[in-house]
Amino acid sequence: MQKFQVGEALSKTFAIFFKSFPKIIGLAIVVYSPYIAIQLTMPGAVDPETGIQATNRLGAFLGFFLGPIVTAAVTYEVLQRMRGQTASFSDCLSTGFSRLFPVLLVNMLMILAIGVGSVFAILGIVMMTQNPWVGLLMLVAGIIPGIYFAVMLCVAIPVCVVERPGIIASLDRSSELTKGSRWGIFGALLVFGALYFLLFIVLVGVVLAGVASDSATLVVIFTIAVTIVMSALQAVLMATIYHELRTKKEGAASDDLVNVFA
Repeated sequence: MQKFQVGEALSKTFAIFFKSFPKIIGLAIVVYSPYIAIQLTMPGAVDPETGIQATNRLGAFLGFFLGPIVTAAVTYEVLQRMRGQTASFSDCLSTGFSRLFPVLLVNMLMILAIGVGSVFAILGIVMMTQNPWVGLLMLVAGIIPGIYFAVMLCVAIPVCVVERPGIIASLDRSSELTKGSRWGIFGALLVFGALYFLLFIVLVGVVLAGVASDSATLVVIFTIAVTIVMSALQAVLMATIYHELRTKKEGAASDDLVNVFA
């Protein structure tokens, strides 16, 4: 059994992301089209004091559940790329939407598990207004289990798409696959989180520039762009981690992983 390598997984993630960039971004745009429409046609109210336009809550809520569908659609392209081939846009899209409801249910259970794990973090944030030190301790205590569940369940959606074992079984299977490789997976997710944070800093700069130039549309467009690009990149990362775990831990061949789509 080979060991999961953070550097190798990230290298393959970015290689596939840029090789299939137009297709992957196109898939993300199609899936996120309701989110894009809502954000552009029903923008949030502008704060009269700061001039900053708030994100539409319905759009933000909808966008939160569209990411897993992007992962479902992108997984097929990633697995094909791993075997030196590529998938058509329509095949990727049909693969993603064919597993729409199971993927959404798996995602909801993942959110619930991570949320329960992070309950102390939420309480800690509330407590910090009353007792900063107690709140900080609760925040730290809550972050750890939340991260643990996020790492443990990170490949549940690719499992649901490829292996189709059922809703609960997809979570169990993800736990089984990530066992023994969770520190490495945590490292990969940490790099992704750092990249997301850097883009967030850039976004803040664009927001301030938008306020200065009174261009709220610029801010909305940039927010949409960051959301789509990072969702697409996350989808490639999750599918790549799944491939690496299957091939290195279980010795599965890349060709075998796509046979289920035939």
